[in-house]
Amino acid sequence: AEILSQFHDNGFYHGDIKPHNVLLNYSRASINYKTMTLCDFGLSSNGPANYLCSTSQYRAPEVFLGGMWAGPSDIWSLGCCFLEMLTGAKIHVDHPIFCSTDEEFLKSIGLFFGPYPDEMLTKDSHKFLKNVTKKYSFRDLFDSNLDYSVAGMAEALDLVRKMLVIDPNQRISAKNIIAELPSGIKCW
Repeated sequence: AEILSQFHDNGFYHGDIKPHNVLLNYSRASINYKTMTLCDFGLSSNGPANYLCSTSQYRAPEVFLGGMWAGPSDIWSLGCCFLEMLTGAKIHVDHPIFCSTDEEFLKSIGLFFGPYPDEMLTKDSHKFLKNVTKKYSFRDLFDSNLDYSVAGMAEALDLVRKMLVIDPNQRISAKNIIAELPSGIKCW
């Protein structure tokens, strides 16, 4: 989150945040992960981008809908990664609705985090997303994978929920993520 905050403050956006692009450094003495480093800046841009980027499982809903890739889109991708790190499950793969098309991804996002704000929908997407509302909660989908006895787990999930808000204008910023990081989660 710190590198994203600096990146976004300087008008840059990563465009492809996913677990494969996060390097973990750890101390051999304690076997604890000490730092995370973001890599692969091949799709990064120095301003909002209007091209399709990011791996689909980590792509923000506004990008699926043809919007610009910007800071909030990076935050969505980071939220997907954090959720995957906490639960071991990918949002669009390890649940009852397997996605293979953009329309299926958008519907899936709506079922987890919906409904979509009307101002985000295009004429075409309104046809298949207007009646999609939230059907699943984090607990419904990931409870069996979560260890609530881990210090900071509930706080970490609350933070992830703030990253995975459909409306990019309502999504938490990288600076606010840093301020809200739970101290008990070692992988942050």
